[in-house]
Amino acid sequence: VADGPSPRDFAPTTEVRMTRAELLSESGLTATSLAELEQFGLIAPMPGGYFDVDAVHVAGTAAQLLAVGLEPRHLRSFRTAADREATLITQLVSAQAHQKDPDAKERASAEAAQLAATILRLHAQLVKAGLRRDLGR
Repeated sequence: VADGPSPRDFAPTTEVRMTRAELLSESGLTATSLAELEQFGLIAPMPGGYFDVDAVHVAGTAAQLLAVGLEPRHLRSFRTAADREATLITQLVSAQAHQKDPDAKERASAEAAQLAATILRLHAQLVKAGLRRDLGR
């Protein structure tokens, strides 16, 4: 079985409301890098200007990638791919989510989490295979 996220990784998390200064401090990003990540659509503040837990995680991960030489513009393709995958998953579970059954949305959400985890495991396996091919390992 390939390493990767599980459906519980997509479960709702605790509410986080972080200011811009707190996000910069927590992530290690510079103000310029954060502004560029916002410009390329990787991070966006919530109404009121606060950042949520997703922004905190994206900021920390982006900071690690920027530290090895990537630039915020290089990360835009990840945002595009993630949006496409999210749209595909939403389309797959939308009929279930719109049923009149009171538990339909919860079941659709669980199915979406399962699909997302499966798609990301496939992605991880394809990247591993590509690295083995390209690096001869």
